[in-house]
Parts: sequence; structure tokens; C-alpha cells
Amino acid sequence: MTPGEQRFVRRWNQTRQKPIWWYALRFGVVVALVLTALTFVLDYAIDGYFEPINVTQFVSRILTRVLIFSLGGAFNWFMNERRYQKLTGLDS
Repeated sequence: MTPGEQRFVRRWNQTRQKPIWWYALRFGVVVALVLTALTFVLDYAIDGYFEPINVTQFVSRILTRVLIFSLGGAFNWFMNERRYQKLTGLDS
């Protein structure tokens, strides 16, 4: 096993102790907030000013992104779990 794989196994062993919904939700919130911040920065860089924000639209965008990326986080969980089992020999 390479050092990177050993590091993955060590970290994933700690991460997998928490429930999948926690991992997926945390993944979704982090990615959604980063993308939202990036959107604001790019809007400012392109337009040179911030447009007024419709709060309802803003909240719905955040919640939609959190939902979508939480689903991606759940998928990521299963892919990491498969990799972990393969590396540790638990996939028999």
C-alpha cells in the first residue's frame, strides 16, 4: 500500500465512524457555500458591482445547492467506502 493509500485508510477509518447523513450534509453545505461565494466574487469581477439580492431567491439557491451537493456527498461516501474496503481486504 502506498503512503497516500495508508493516509486515506487512516482518515477514512475515522470519518466512517460518523453517520453517512452527517458526512453528506457537511459535504453539501461546504460545497454550496464555496460555490455561492465564488459566484458573488465572479459577479463582482465581471460587473464591477454587486446587484441587490432577493432574499427568497438567495435562500432557495443555497438550499437547492445544499440538497444537490449532499446527494453528491452521499455518492462520495459510497465510493470512499468501496475504496476503503478494497484497500483493507474487507470486500471479500
